[in-house]
Order: sequence, then C-alpha cells, then structure tokens
Amino acid sequence: GAHVVYNCVNEAKFNKKITVEQRNKLRAQLGLKEDDFVVLYCGRIQEVKGVRELLRAFAGIKEHNCRLLIIGNADFAVNTTTPFLKEVEELVQQDTDRIRFTGYIENAELYQYYQCADMQVVPSMWEEAAGLVAIEGMLSGLPLVVTKSGGLVEYAPKEVAMQIERNGIVENLKMAIETVMDNPVERRKMSEASEKRAKDFTRSRFYTDNYFCHKSLHPKQTLFHTDIIEQWQSENLYDSRCKSCTYKLYKFPAYKSHFHIFTFKYKHFICNKSK
Repeated sequence: GAHVVYNCVNEAKFNKKITVEQRNKLRAQLGLKEDDFVVLYCGRIQEVKGVRELLRAFAGIKEHNCRLLIIGNADFAVNTTTPFLKEVEELVQQDTDRIRFTGYIENAELYQYYQCADMQVVPSMWEEAAGLVAIEGMLSGLPLVVTKSGGLVEYAPKEVAMQIERNGIVENLKMAIETVMDNPVERRKMSEASEKRAKDFTRSRFYTDNYFCHKSLHPKQTLFHTDIIEQWQSENLYDSRCKSCTYKLYKFPAYKSHFHIFTFKYKHFICNKSK
C-alpha cells in the first residue's frame, strides 16, 4: 500500500502565544489599529505566488477597517531586487493607508505577525507542492483562503480554508476574503479546525511517520535518511546512553520508547537492543 509522510514545520516556533497587549503593540508598530481586520500574506514575492492578484483583489474590498499585511522578499532572506518585486512595491504605494509591506521577517519572529492577523491568504498560481506557510497559519489558529493548487487543498481542507479556483482568481479572492471577514462565527470554527489540523504536520509527527513508514517497508532493517538524523540531533533529543553498546540514546518524539541511532558505512540504523 501507499505510505504518505507529510511535510512539517517546527511547531515549537509557532506554539508560542503573545498577549493581547503584545498583539496591540505590534499592530501599532505596523500602523494598524486594534479593531482592524488584518489579512495576512506571508511568502516569497514572486509571480507564481499570486501576490499581484491578491493586491488587485484587495483593491476591490471597500470595508473601511480591512487591512492587508504582506511579509516576504523575492528570495527568502536574500536582499534581492527583481522587476516583479518593484511592481508589487508600486501597487502597495497606491494604497499605503490600508496595505503594510514589511519585507523579510526572520522565521523565529514570524509567530508574532501571524497572531497579529485575523486570516491568511495563500493565493498560489502554480501547483504548490506543500505550502509550509499554510501549516504555519494553521498552527497560529488562522482561517485560510487558498487556491486549488497542488497539495494546498490536502494540507488545508475545507473545514479550515475557503478553497478557490485560479480561473477568475482576483474576483474569487475578493469574495472569499469578504466572506471570511463578514462571518465571525464561521471564522471561529475555521480557526479551531486549523489548530486541530496543524497537529498532523508537526516535526514530531513527521519523525514518527518516517519511522513507521520505513519500518513497514523494511521490517528487518530500519534505515534513516541522514538529514532526519541531523535534525533529530539539532533538536537536542539526546537523552542517555544505550546500555547495550554505550552509544548515544535519543528520545523518539511521540513514541513511548528510546532508540539508539548508530552509523555503519555512512548509513543510520536503530540498535535493536535499545530500551
């Protein structure tokens, strides 16, 4: 049968909660009011991400306290200037009263900005493979609007997101944002569903799924990819020493035991004698 291991984000970074006072202070720093309805876009500023279409859709929303918060750069943290980035900046300048464009924000600080928002939009125009920003938004308890592209509809199902067609995207985005904004009861339900759904895409779940997936495929030889082990070690999951061979013993996230991971011919295995 098929074995699916979903992508993940480090939930520890987004499980942090800010107070109402902190939220209002950050909003004030961004030039946003406490009662503004804030729509968030977080991601790279590239044509395939649908930022231009989102800006055009937002221009058609006349609600006086609706604001658009855009976070991102053309190429992650790299200070790159592109013709498309300049086009987006020009569109932002046409409505500086209602649109805030922060540029790149460090990942470790993003949780605060997510929690400053009331909803998130992921308007991808291409076949989005996973869309980690959607997982970050769900961990933050945001209702979403996403396009029906790639894996987005699987990661963000209808109970957490309004899924819209890419054909006619500008009008579809406008209507979806207005629908979420104008329905606080439904928005609360979507928010609660987001937090619940996000538990399927945590780092600990990712490790556990990898383990059982590989174990089912190779019951006599449990092999781990080097990157996974490096992540494991970087998260300080070292716990003690294997009593059988004295090598480092690591906690296994979301599992009721410990496993010793050792290296043999550049491959990582689990010590069968670990307890």
